[in-house]
Amino acid sequence: GGFAPRAWAARPIIFVGGLHRSGTTVLTTLLGASPLAASFRDTDAPEDEGQHLQNVVPTDERYGGVGRFAVDGNARWTEATTKPAPREAAAPLLEAWDAHWT
Repeated sequence: GGFAPRAWAARPIIFVGGLHRSGTTVLTTLLGASPLAASFRDTDAPEDEGQHLQNVVPTDERYGGVGRFAVDGNARWTEATTKPAPREAAAPLLEAWDAHWT
């Protein structure tokens, strides 16, 4: 814990997102293996996915679960999203994830 506030002020954050079975786990594992990157490991969350380690934005389950969320327009989070607004959600997300950075 205690990593996120210092890190996001000094380094860019990369969000890896995509449909299940699209290679996101492989990419995240490769990035997380770098000594220059922090990632989630051994969190007890499915695939150590950040969506399961926070309560700021809805998870895929709210939109029907694996794969189904992709066809629900309400699941898309863009610059036009208002609840929660992406810039307003950044700090609460980092705070929720703080205990899980490795």
